[in-house]
Amino acid sequence: MRSHHSVSKRTKGFFGLVYGVPLFLLLSVPPILASFGMLYFKVTERNAKFRALLVPLSFFCLFGMASFIPAAYLAGINVNATAWWPTTLHVIGVAALMLIYIAYFPPKCIQRWLKVKAII
Repeated sequence: MRSHHSVSKRTKGFFGLVYGVPLFLLLSVPPILASFGMLYFKVTERNAKFRALLVPLSFFCLFGMASFIPAAYLAGINVNATAWWPTTLHVIGVAALMLIYIAYFPPKCIQRWLKVKAII
């Protein structure tokens, strides 16, 4: 006979899968498609392409991490109960904000390598 704990965990995992995957698709795919469409069809200037790539990527990193919670839960990891998850979220958030900063104020080495300019 199965224990109540394993059935409960499986039910919760299925709930996360059923609602997590469509939510991830609804919130992630349209902005990604819009940014790539803008990047390849509308934007011709090199600086604007650089920014059009980095800014949506950073927003995806910043807000997309919540979509990995159901996947981790299905793998048997309750990230909300771990000690490392809040730190990981903060590090990824700071990295995403740095990407936005670099998009508008790239360092000299990136300016030379990719031939882009800062907005100033």
